[in-house]
Amino acid sequence: MVVAAHATDGIKNTDVAEATPSHVAVAAHATERIRNGQQWCKHYLTQDVQQLQEHKQHHIHLPNEQGVRVPLGHCRRKDNPKLCKSDYPRTAWLIDRAVVLCTGLIKQMGMALTGRRCQLGALHGPMNEENLNGTHPAMLAAQRCNSDVQLPYRLPVCEATHDCPDASTKQMKHK
Repeated sequence: MVVAAHATDGIKNTDVAEATPSHVAVAAHATERIRNGQQWCKHYLTQDVQQLQEHKQHHIHLPNEQGVRVPLGHCRRKDNPKLCKSDYPRTAWLIDRAVVLCTGLIKQMGMALTGRRCQLGALHGPMNEENLNGTHPAMLAAQRCNSDVQLPYRLPVCEATHDCPDASTKQMKHK
């Protein structure tokens, strides 16, 4: 918008540079804020949280004299001191999606199916590293320490929640 006053009106000639309408300025500012937010999110997830995950949530078994990784003293199972009481490394537990654990998946992953540590109906995954204890990224970023949140809920293993590649468990038995 250009404002020009004529000298004949007794007012000095003034030109005001074309002003940007306020809604365009707000949209440009919002776009910049979104871009900054996307950059922050990328940094947050790929650098900060990832580094915290690797340093705070990593379960370590140090190698012995023969180079074999063995659980630390506080980490050994009472019934078999050569094994980790938390089942690390969890190589068989790796999965690329979230699932409700059914009998077939539990057997396939070598998890407990009976007793106090039974995982039937528990939520699991995604998990892509056998020695990392998963946690929520927001908790990790805020607390900046190791956290082990376990969901106590068990979901029913039914057709709607069942996601097992094992064909023998595809047939759901309803009681």
